[in-house]
Amino acid sequence: MDLGENSRSFSVPIWASFHRKRKLHKLRKSIMAVRVVRLLKSMRGLCVDPAAAGVESGPVEMSIGPRKARENLNPSDQSYESRSLELKFSNNINGPIFTGIPIGEEGSTLNLHLIDPRTQNIINSGPESSAKVEIVVLEKDFTSCSGDKSLIRGDPHVTLKDGSVSVSHISFKHTRVPMRKRELRLGARAVYPYNGTRITQAVTQPFFVKDRRSMSKSQKPLTLEYEVWKMQTIGKGGPFHTRLMKENIKTVRDFLTQYFLSHEKLLSILGRGMHAKKLDAAVNTAKSKLDLKRYVYPSVHNSQQNVKSVVFTDVGEVIGVYQDGHLVSVENLSGTQKAYAMELVKTAFQNGQNIKLLDDDTFKMLCSSTSPIAVVDGANGFSFEAYCPTDTQQQPVPNAYDVPSTSIINNYDSKNQINSSPSLTIEVPDPFMYDYLNYHPLPESIWDYY
Repeated sequence: MDLGENSRSFSVPIWASFHRKRKLHKLRKSIMAVRVVRLLKSMRGLCVDPAAAGVESGPVEMSIGPRKARENLNPSDQSYESRSLELKFSNNINGPIFTGIPIGEEGSTLNLHLIDPRTQNIINSGPESSAKVEIVVLEKDFTSCSGDKSLIRGDPHVTLKDGSVSVSHISFKHTRVPMRKRELRLGARAVYPYNGTRITQAVTQPFFVKDRRSMSKSQKPLTLEYEVWKMQTIGKGGPFHTRLMKENIKTVRDFLTQYFLSHEKLLSILGRGMHAKKLDAAVNTAKSKLDLKRYVYPSVHNSQQNVKSVVFTDVGEVIGVYQDGHLVSVENLSGTQKAYAMELVKTAFQNGQNIKLLDDDTFKMLCSSTSPIAVVDGANGFSFEAYCPTDTQQQPVPNAYDVPSTSIINNYDSKNQINSSPSLTIEVPDPFMYDYLNYHPLPESIWDYY
């Protein structure tokens, strides 16, 4: 049967059509492989080579300028050398670092600077001084060409300001899957080219990164506004936590204030499961993580004890009293004086009037008048030396200060109540004589401490 011209199409075997498709598939794969090879070659300039980097000796150089601009520059030209800059971390990271917690959480700072490698000066002008920088994670031995951004929590990009930027906020991701302990580095590299400028990548020394689940409560950071169950020995949802919540003790600030102003009441709230030594240990651990402020409150009607003012922290812990021109530590006070100092602090928390915040300079001067007697307070485990900066403990005590005298003052807000007396000198001026100390209200009290 003659089918005409269309008969030829039916004469082509099926296997020939399949063979043609297979050849086309192989050709596509070959073209894709060539494209991948070309892409890898073009990215070779961005690879961090361990041998070229000098893992322990120095950072890695990375050229970020356009290819044509680099080809037109003469390496022997002085203008070309001036285009070589360097990113540099201010210091290394003190590990271990835990997932989900910023690198600078423990008080350490990590800054990034753009410097001139010849002069070591920070580049604070020009377009490079405001460059956008990418923070990446590198393995200890630089086994990969490109850094891993997926381990960093949030945006890994920062922008230089006048050649510097803080990267203390950088943290590692905390996921549902526990992270094994790893030794890593942080790297920093500029993102955009700047007219052929060559910028050297910054790399930190290796440090360990651990999963936050492996942290004990004593290692975790703490602030006064954290929930009370984050303190040591206070488990979330446990009996201690339940009893504290019933008494409206919700935060670390509430707990510590109750501890110092009404110690026996706090023990009664916690019950038999909490003994005094265990409670003291929990408070010691919390205090070691906190940066407490210092306040001063005047004594008005106590001529027998000769106490002019009491110095205490923002959680009610008595540091000492100002007496006879000296700051006397709480360890050196008699029982009667300690009781009176505590009553003053309770009064300060209740009425919130005439309270002044002590700055560091004034407190250093007050500390310089005290004898560095290391007497440990059994209630909290801290010595008075811990409150005085070490640089002031070794300094000689000033002989005298010419200051005006004070009578029994009922209102310390009025300057007219201070009578000048040039002939009277005392060793250290009363902190209430300083007009630049601002009155500062304490947090509102929620208990009756009496």
